[in-house]
Amino acid sequence: MQEIFSSADQSALLDCIERARSIACESGRAVIAGIQRPMADIDFVPLFAFGHGDCFFGEYPGREQAFLSLGCVAKIEGSGESRFRETAKSSEALFKDKQLDGFSDNAELRPLLLGGFSFWPEPGKSTSPWQGFPPAKLVLPELLLSSHTDKAGELQTRYSLFVRVLPDSDNRQLFAAADKRVRYLKSQLELPESVSTFREKQRCKPPLNFDQQYRAAVEQLLDEIEQGAIEKAVLARSCRVHCDAAFVPADVLLSLRENYPCCFIFGALSEDQPSQGSAFVGATPERLLSLKNNELVSEPVAGSIKRSDNAEQDEALAQRLLHSEKEQAEHTIVVDGIRGVLSPLCSSLDPLESPKVLKLPGIQHLYTKIRGELTRRSDAQKNQSILTILDKLHPTAAVGGAPRSSALAWLKAHEDLDRGWYTGPIGWVNDRGEGDFAIALRAALLRDNEALLYAGAGIVAGSQAESELKETQLKMKAALNSILELQS
Repeated sequence: MQEIFSSADQSALLDCIERARSIACESGRAVIAGIQRPMADIDFVPLFAFGHGDCFFGEYPGREQAFLSLGCVAKIEGSGESRFRETAKSSEALFKDKQLDGFSDNAELRPLLLGGFSFWPEPGKSTSPWQGFPPAKLVLPELLLSSHTDKAGELQTRYSLFVRVLPDSDNRQLFAAADKRVRYLKSQLELPESVSTFREKQRCKPPLNFDQQYRAAVEQLLDEIEQGAIEKAVLARSCRVHCDAAFVPADVLLSLRENYPCCFIFGALSEDQPSQGSAFVGATPERLLSLKNNELVSEPVAGSIKRSDNAEQDEALAQRLLHSEKEQAEHTIVVDGIRGVLSPLCSSLDPLESPKVLKLPGIQHLYTKIRGELTRRSDAQKNQSILTILDKLHPTAAVGGAPRSSALAWLKAHEDLDRGWYTGPIGWVNDRGEGDFAIALRAALLRDNEALLYAGAGIVAGSQAESELKETQLKMKAALNSILELQS
């Protein structure tokens, strides 16, 4: 096995800690110290099974990027309308005067804060199932495993250790805590990889009147749209199901990866939840925003239709989607909204392309890739953080509606649902303000043997309640269709 945390690495971390403590003593505030080193490539998912406390996993297709965070050195939380701006300020302050050794220059391999944001800016009620998932939560882990496939197609896998140094910190105690985390990593690497235990689907039934309630809400929203106050609103619903066996989050992630290879797979545990059977997991097709090397990318998904096992029929459905006035209108609202936010921030924005079809198991969507070059600022001005851009961008019309204020006001008053982190941004931001956030879709909140599934549909003029109901059924089944059979 490759040697991890050699004596030279230990000396380097101690040097970083000592430098950080010197700065902390002078400034009177905490300073982050950390080292990063290469390691042999491994699958991060099995280690998620042994996560405890704050733990976060994410993986884009083909390991374009993947990461696993364990433990917590520093945590940034917040709520309210200013939560994105406040977390941007806090993250900048956290990394001020940082002392690092061995870190890559690639955005994905920098020190990362990982976590997510809820859809609504305020926390839910005390009875909310989302306890431990506040409106804003970003964590700098004790141990971060990162993989990144560079432009040459080379996969780089690294581990990073972080400590938070205070003026009165004991350097040896900080080092001992980091060493303990590495020894834990080594012990887990020696274990055989986890194998999914979900050999057969567990059958679950939604509650009574589940469909009727959603139909009625859609009809009420359509009346509002007809009056002209709202152009589009995304009406969501949830379904709580119980199964005979407890969910194992790592096994669910393995199943999602197998069934949704072209999606961003994510899993988040909270310190307020046990590691087994309690996690927010999903496989989302939608990248909300990435910012790397001054390049912005957003990949909105809106407009849907079912799949067919017959290739000819499946292609016919795709063509119907591409030429549907209703689906095209819904997609255009989303794309125009995103471009409207990004355009003033960019020196250039790619010309608008016609949407393409994104095929997923059981469902296919209209998809557009938006790419722009962020306007460079003078040295006297602060760099733009992805978090401050998210402040302007979230929620897009793909998960909220348009006009934004009218749609959100209606949803606030009529959507009888605690969305929590569902449809919120989930991902990471680095020490330079770069980052990558997806929209948390095709998701479920797992607690022991209980799953809370979420789905939504964009309602516009021309929508039909029964069709939108079926769309949410497709999406809800897609969330965990490899391990659950949701019976209607």
